Amino acid sequence: MKRILITGCLIVACASVSSAQTLQDYSGSYLCKLAASAGLRLNAQSQTWNGVTFDVTNSSVLMKITNTNKTGSSQIYPEFGKYSVAFKDFGSTGKAQDCVSNYASAKFTSEVPIIEGRLECNFFATTYRVNLQTNRIQITFDGGYMDDWKENQDTPYIAVGVCDKVS
Repeated sequence: MKRILITGCLIVACASVSSAQTLQDYSGSYLCKLAASAGLRLNAQSQTWNGVTFDVTNSSVLMKITNTNKTGSSQIYPEFGKYSVAFKDFGSTGKAQDCVSNYASAKFTSEVPIIEGRLECNFFATTYRVNLQTNRIQITFDGGYMDDWKENQDTPYIAVGVCDKVS
C-alpha cells in the first residue's frame, strides 16, 4: 500500500512539473501594424455622431510582453502563464501603457494571463486583444460617445492589425 501511495505521488509530481515545463514563453517585443479602423466621430456643428473609417496607413503599436514567472489557473484552464503587458504608439516618446486584467480574479491586476497564445487586457477605456498564434491584434476604444461634452474629441473605434515579434 505504501509503495502504491508513493508511486501515485510521484506520478502527480511528475505531471505537475511536466505541465509547468510545457507552458510557452511569449516574452518579447512586438510591432503591430494596423490594417483597418472604423468608429464614430462627433460632428460638432450638428451635434450628431457619424460612422467614419480612419486612415491607419502609417499606424503601428509596440507591444512589450514580460514574463512574471507566475502562473494561474481557472475552471477552464488548469494552468497559464502570467505576464506584464504594455502598449504604446510606434514612434511615441511617452511611456508605454501598462495593461491590467481581471481574468480569474476579483480585481484588476497587472499580471495578464496568456492562455493558448491569447491575451486580453485593458488600459483606461481601451481593450487590447491579441492572438499570438495567428499574430492578430484587435483594439477597441469605448470612450467618447457616453461623455456629454459638446465638442468631444474622443472617437469610439475598433482597429485590427498584424503583429510581428521583433525581439
